[in-house]
Amino acid sequence: LAADGVSGAEAARVDWGSAVDHKAVLDRTPGGFDLILASDCIVGGFDTQKLHESCVALLARRPEARLLVALEFREEWESIGNFLHWCSEAGLEETHFVIGEDGGEDSDDDGDMFLYTLHWREGALATSA
Repeated sequence: LAADGVSGAEAARVDWGSAVDHKAVLDRTPGGFDLILASDCIVGGFDTQKLHESCVALLARRPEARLLVALEFREEWESIGNFLHWCSEAGLEETHFVIGEDGGEDSDDDGDMFLYTLHWREGALATSA
């Protein structure tokens, strides 16, 4: 990113749900990240609760902080439903929209693509610090 003129960007590898990794990242990036991107991470059978734990632990407690989650619908809504429920319980609210629709029976596309944007709900920052 620095080669493209983007300064101040940080990236981190985290084992989902690992308190040790969360601490190591937060030691290097005090206050957490203003933006967390997750793409194709919410799939049936994956431990989305651990993903949620990491996102909540590492997302900066600032009104402008955002968690972006992109996913392809794969005939299973329970995983994203649970993830969004846990985020709501943590004080995040979401909006979403379709970023690509299924092309139909003859299409190579498997399903609709969604982008969820989550941010701290008004009032949640005072209680989550």
